[in-house]
Order: sequence, then C-alpha cells, then structure tokens
Amino acid sequence: MDTDKLYASFADNPLLFEAIHTFLKKEFDSDASMNSSMPNELLGQKTRARLDGIATVEAAFRKLANYRTIKSNQQEKNPAR
Repeated sequence: MDTDKLYASFADNPLLFEAIHTFLKKEFDSDASMNSSMPNELLGQKTRARLDGIATVEAAFRKLANYRTIKSNQQEKNPAR
C-alpha cells in the first residue's frame, strides 16, 4: 500500500484520528514523571522534554490532517444569506 494512501486512510477516520491523538498526548502527562523531590535542574529538563514532545505530536497530527480526502461535515455559511 502506498504510504500517502495509508496516511489518507488514517486522516479520513475522525474517530481513530482523535483517539490516537489523545492517547499520544496523554503519554506526556506531567503527573506520572514528576515529583516535588526532584532537583530543579531535572524538573526543568523533564518539563522541556514534555513540552517538546507535545509540540512534536501536535505538528505531526497537523501534517497528517493535510492528507484528508474527505471534507469535514461542518456546514459552510451560505453566501446567499
């Protein structure tokens, strides 16, 4: 299967798209990897890594959304009204 077709298939399935997006973002939850006894330097490193990870996931899903072949069901405003 062509990679572009695979990406389009994934992007065209809104339920799967949002489920995977949400799952990956939850992996960067700060509660699981941080505690108050950490030195400030380590806490800062983990926070930076978490923010970078979230930004990378968001960027990847924006790129995947460009592969959509099915328009969303949102009604467009009627220009005649």
